[in-house]
Amino acid sequence: MKRALVVVLLVACHSREHEGERNTKGRSEVTIADKPEAAAPKVEIRVRRRPLFIDLNGDGHEDAVVVVDRSGGPYTFAALDALTGKIIWESNAVEHWSDPAWLVGGFLLQPDDSGDMQGYDLKTSNPTWKKHIGERVTDLCESENAGEVRVVLADKRTIIVTLATGEQVPAPKKLPCKALRPNESWKRAPSDGPLRIGEYIGCGTSTSITSSGRTTTPDDCVVRAHVSLDAIDGIDADALYVVKDGFVVIGTHRPGTGYPVVGLLSGRKLTWKSDVPIANPLTAMTGAPESVELGGSELYVAYRVGQAYFVTAFNITTGKRDWHIAFPYATPHLWASNDALYVFAESPANALVAYTTDTGTLRFNIGQ
Repeated sequence: MKRALVVVLLVACHSREHEGERNTKGRSEVTIADKPEAAAPKVEIRVRRRPLFIDLNGDGHEDAVVVVDRSGGPYTFAALDALTGKIIWESNAVEHWSDPAWLVGGFLLQPDDSGDMQGYDLKTSNPTWKKHIGERVTDLCESENAGEVRVVLADKRTIIVTLATGEQVPAPKKLPCKALRPNESWKRAPSDGPLRIGEYIGCGTSTSITSSGRTTTPDDCVVRAHVSLDAIDGIDADALYVVKDGFVVIGTHRPGTGYPVVGLLSGRKLTWKSDVPIANPLTAMTGAPESVELGGSELYVAYRVGQAYFVTAFNITTGKRDWHIAFPYATPHLWASNDALYVFAESPANALVAYTTDTGTLRFNIGQ
């Protein structure tokens, strides 16, 4: 008897009549797909973290490196083919599967809370070394030299790790960290240092009251991004995402009903803004979008209308809505590779669905 495969990705319905594009620039050429169909065998999936992406078979499409288990264990790393969703290779059992991992120079690196780091060769999926580094890892950063990675530790030290052997030496000089993205959601921008493309800054002040008095945390969008939120016409900003041209603004419509709205802020000017819903925005769930992801030239946004969920893609530079789909499951989480958008729904279907980034065409649907 074949056993069911459970895929754990290591880290955010009925169709309706559409009324056309509501982008403020008036564009109406939008690819719309309301009825995605399954293109791969159904497999039960549970999500934990985002996938890591790398082209393993040389076809130009970034494959997804995930963690899989069968009925609760053992957990293993596996690579899913970008076009079919089929497993390319699978590693041996992974003890600390819930710890974050990074892809660096053809190796999969996974530190754990005990101060050890495991290195896997992505060509064979086999572990090649395991070293004790003596502290928990805060960040992995790009190195000046090929075959190495800079590792920032919790005690503020930085070491250089050789990818092929795991050998480590103290970093000879302190450099700004060009952080690599682990298999978890991209971090909020740090409180100091340069802002990095892909990071987000949460907007709004917060106040805490303790025995020593009242403490107010300043608004990062004002302090870090130097953005006057009052100057963002028509958007009550919830977050700013750092992009090459400035900041993608994620928020809600103002004044009036707070349905989801996005835009691009270049310098002090809002160059474009758009209602996220493609039809009557007043029918959408109020508040910020369900999930947001940046990938290449595109901004991907998930939103909700009643019990129905939708995913839409905007060109970051122009604001043109490139495509729009009805997502068949609830609570979508978005992750982008070089040419595919992976959408995961933890409940109730536990499904992973992949779409092409240019048109939103379905590639595969692994789920119930």
